[in-house]
Amino acid sequence: MWNLIDLSLFPPGKFPKHNLLVRRGHLLRLPVAWLLLWVRGPAWGWGHLAHKLSGEICDRYLNQTTQHAVERILGNETLAEASGWADQQRDQPTRFWQREATAYHFVTVPAGRDYRSVGPARRGDAMTALADFRADLLSGDTSLARKQLALRFAVHIIQDLHQPLHVGNGRDRGGNDFRVALDRKRTNLHRLWDSQLLYTAGRSDRQWLRFFADSGLLRSPRTEDADPLLWVQESAELRERIYPTDERIDPDYLRANLPRAEIRVALAGIRCAAWLNATLGDVATAPDSSTPSSKTLLPWWQRIL
Repeated sequence: MWNLIDLSLFPPGKFPKHNLLVRRGHLLRLPVAWLLLWVRGPAWGWGHLAHKLSGEICDRYLNQTTQHAVERILGNETLAEASGWADQQRDQPTRFWQREATAYHFVTVPAGRDYRSVGPARRGDAMTALADFRADLLSGDTSLARKQLALRFAVHIIQDLHQPLHVGNGRDRGGNDFRVALDRKRTNLHRLWDSQLLYTAGRSDRQWLRFFADSGLLRSPRTEDADPLLWVQESAELRERIYPTDERIDPDYLRANLPRAEIRVALAGIRCAAWLNATLGDVATAPDSSTPSSKTLLPWWQRIL
């Protein structure tokens, strides 16, 4: 069940176009939220909170043509709901979800390199998948079911690529093998950045949305915001600055890096809107020729069957 959040919390002109939604019982007291974070398994995509917030921000900046296109594909499903779908499907027992889709949540760019010079892995990655999903969204021959998968996964990928450890260095599985301790509890750097860092702010969903509305971090998308190479390069550069020198995550680390995470969530929403507007909007542009595509692989929809 879903409850509506009171839109009076937002100043005029500062709230998303859709009613804001929060799952009943989701606004947990902080100790319970922490408990869930400690027992969850290895991280796949950016945490549920970051995806949902980015989806809400994205929806605010869609042009009218894009809004109508998204509604034709997803119906009443909001982008905040769609953003986490690719993680929710990870336990599906199909070859696509168990053997193919895992690689679509990240790219690898070693320190001192850029994605253009490194290129995708042979099995594909988030960049090749995003190019393929864009082609599906642009094609007049794509079925509604395929467009739904493509749109949900594309939004998720864009958001993931703004989490710096989804642009891995090739040495520690995107920080999953880099052990740290937060509040005397063992965790890893990837999980810290996926979810735990945002939860240290102690904000409810409502407070997070109000924070972004008042933060000054939000702005209208620019043309260059739709370029995936920009997102990846920024994440790779930020990644090199977020590895702690000590295993213990102390207050100084949190003070320095929580604002960085907040900026990446805001940019993920803005860039998601830019990409969708460039793909489905009033002035849709051709795919960037520098963006790789997995043309040597079977299309994802054939691998599902």
